[in-house]
Amino acid sequence: MNSLNRLLHDLSAAAAKAFHRYPLVFAGERDWCYAQADHTLKELSFEEVLWISRHESHIGSTYTAASAQHHLGMEFQAVVFDVYNGFDPDVFTAICGTIKGGGLLLMLCPPLADWQRFDDPQKARLAVWPYQRKDIGGRFLEYMARRLNQDDRVVLIEQSQPLPCLPQHILQSDQSPPVNQDATFPYRSKEQQQAVQAILHVVSGHRHRPLVITSDRGRGKSAALGIAAARLMRQGVKTIIVTAPRRAAVFPVFQCAQSLLPDARAVKGKLTCGDSTLRFVAPDELLQQRYACNLLLVDEAAAVPAALLEQYLKRYARIVFSTTVHGYEGTGRGFALRFHATLNQTTPGWQAVSLEAPIRWAQKDPLESFVFDALVLDASPAADEVASQADLASCHCEKLDRDGLLNHTDDLRQLFALLVLAHYQTQPADLRYLLDARDVHIYVVRHGQHIVAAALLEEEGGFDPDLAAKVYANERRVRGHLLAQSLAAYVGLSQAPQLKYLRVMRIAVHPLAQQKGLGRFLLRHIEKTLLPEEFDLWGASFGATPALLQFWWGSGFEPVHLGMSRNAASGMHAALVLKPLSDRGEAVLQGAQLKFTEHFPVMLAESYRDLEPALVQQLLNQQSSAVSDAPFALSERDWQDVKSFVSSARDYEVNAVPLWTLTRLGLANTACAAGLTSMELTLLVAKVLQKKSWNEIVRETGLRGRKQALAELRLAAARLYQYCAGV
Repeated sequence: MNSLNRLLHDLSAAAAKAFHRYPLVFAGERDWCYAQADHTLKELSFEEVLWISRHESHIGSTYTAASAQHHLGMEFQAVVFDVYNGFDPDVFTAICGTIKGGGLLLMLCPPLADWQRFDDPQKARLAVWPYQRKDIGGRFLEYMARRLNQDDRVVLIEQSQPLPCLPQHILQSDQSPPVNQDATFPYRSKEQQQAVQAILHVVSGHRHRPLVITSDRGRGKSAALGIAAARLMRQGVKTIIVTAPRRAAVFPVFQCAQSLLPDARAVKGKLTCGDSTLRFVAPDELLQQRYACNLLLVDEAAAVPAALLEQYLKRYARIVFSTTVHGYEGTGRGFALRFHATLNQTTPGWQAVSLEAPIRWAQKDPLESFVFDALVLDASPAADEVASQADLASCHCEKLDRDGLLNHTDDLRQLFALLVLAHYQTQPADLRYLLDARDVHIYVVRHGQHIVAAALLEEEGGFDPDLAAKVYANERRVRGHLLAQSLAAYVGLSQAPQLKYLRVMRIAVHPLAQQKGLGRFLLRHIEKTLLPEEFDLWGASFGATPALLQFWWGSGFEPVHLGMSRNAASGMHAALVLKPLSDRGEAVLQGAQLKFTEHFPVMLAESYRDLEPALVQQLLNQQSSAVSDAPFALSERDWQDVKSFVSSARDYEVNAVPLWTLTRLGLANTACAAGLTSMELTLLVAKVLQKKSWNEIVRETGLRGRKQALAELRLAAARLYQYCAGV
């Protein structure tokens, strides 16, 4: 024990001297691990301790992984991460950010040689029907065991093994100055103070000059938002709105603002001080309702779809976009490529601030480096110069072996980096999914040895008749199987869950290799490998935009369903597209198309009243390519009614029904719709199909009033009449 105590004190002293944090791993039987952790905390006299565990210790506070998010704005001397209760990569990544300089991460895990066979409780999250926890593999745990064994930043103590010697690079750590030596209360660094000043200038300076703040974790970004909000509220600024993919993500913002406003009143998602208010609003709700605010703070902007961010730029004059460069919120690199070009085009006066210096620990922190490396948060996709040279002639497709990824970590890192770069919702937990989930297929496009495009696919369906009937009747839901269950529960096809599907969960192309046909090239290659005796259909579900719908339609996939409400994370309606591979699949596709063709135009006046006109037109057009328009034909009397409306002889209200039929037909015709102006398309969709009031029409279009809106609608209807009637 004396040797262990010496090691613990040497490690703690080195951490304190350098203001660094180190991962200390105890690998062995469960009770032995708990005893070592309790002894370590007592020996080092740690008081600010958080256990992510179910083990009740007399030192510190114990919480489960599910409640860990409530502690992201706090600081601890030590965090005990109990792998015996499951390894959640998202929680692990986030909770490591709460440890302050000089502290330790205590990681408790089974013997490393046996870890891959451990029945990890987190496997339940990957066990979709018909699989159970025991059916999930251990590639991810084997991968982590290798990382712990090989990384000299990790202090590994294994049961029944000799104690390790601390490496010289730890014992000889350089003295690091306090991170906030130049800061003035309440700031923790000069960079943080400069960021707050930049936020204040967004409110006092010119309109439409947004600010973008980027930083790694632990740099004080969220605190900067909170400090700025508190200062503005003291100055009497009326309304500040903060949004983020999850309300829990902005807890540190509210916590910091409240600490500087002792008289403020706090309720769920809202802080009030005098006449000033700081409130949380979900990303999609910001567009569904019109909020008046003096400042909009978009935290973790990289995790918000670019389409929503673009809408914010149009609707709100003073905005701060803030995002984490690494971590489960997203990646600053991907955010830059996806969004900075939009800022340059729409608001060329935008400003950028980067927080580089950590405030909770010193530079080159061993724990931060280990977490980034182990969970592939610091991986880079193919270099820009490589990706820009990729084209159809120089690339080839292949299917990856997931066992092989453990031995070819360069491929694993390139693949995961590409997924992070291309998709705003990629999280560290997706690394475990990629390695361990059952019935997952990975295809890539290579330019030389470099991965420039990738697709992840998952097998679905194959329900027995009894389970299929229960899913159709809304009596049962099973984990996963999005396509199979959506077709039964939302489209109303009772037999659909019995068929077998392959769902494209992710498809990603390096931004500098896009617009070269590589995505469709990859889909064509995958389809050649699929056999009708194995799968009946394949498809995808995604946030509907005109560009994405065109991509899938151009690859032969037909839209068959649109979510009735906007997804809270993406802010878009989820589109479901399918392509048949068997005769049974063809029959299901036709049934789904028929229902969508019948329901979609009608539901535009209800669930889809907020759908963008361009998206409405595109969906109507894509429907018409596969299903007859006969049920929507106009009678001779209908044509007379339409003619009387466009000639100004009769009002809109008495001709609403034939105008609805004409609009539905006209917008489904590509050539006809192409002749419409943007205003004409908007009026036809918003008034005729979505049945919005004249007041809503005037407000959304900016026209002077009902009289002008009606005149413009007559011109739009006349254009459809002339084309469809051939006059």
